[in-house]
Amino acid sequence: MNVSPKDYTITVVSTTGQVETKDLPGGSVHGLLMFLGFKAPTAQAIYDVQVYDAADYLLYAENDLVGNTSISLEKLCNSSLRVVISGATVDGSYSLRLYTRN
Repeated sequence: MNVSPKDYTITVVSTTGQVETKDLPGGSVHGLLMFLGFKAPTAQAIYDVQVYDAADYLLYAENDLVGNTSISLEKLCNSSLRVVISGATVDGSYSLRLYTRN
């Protein structure tokens, strides 16, 4: 099994921020999206997450995440991704780690 982590930063301003993997090293995700890990600026931060493919289809969504959070999933993917944080109670830099298997 070939598992690779990819790290990104989402800058949240006025409760919202996003990152597009196509604009950064690693680009498209080919295979399985297996894990999303978030490091919030504070342990008290509450936020929602949405993951979209390159055609803007919603692949995954989760509401009311708190602080540092991880999500385990198996989503087939052959596309760049757009990961959105919305409704955040704390602005700042949120670290994102995607684990993929191809």
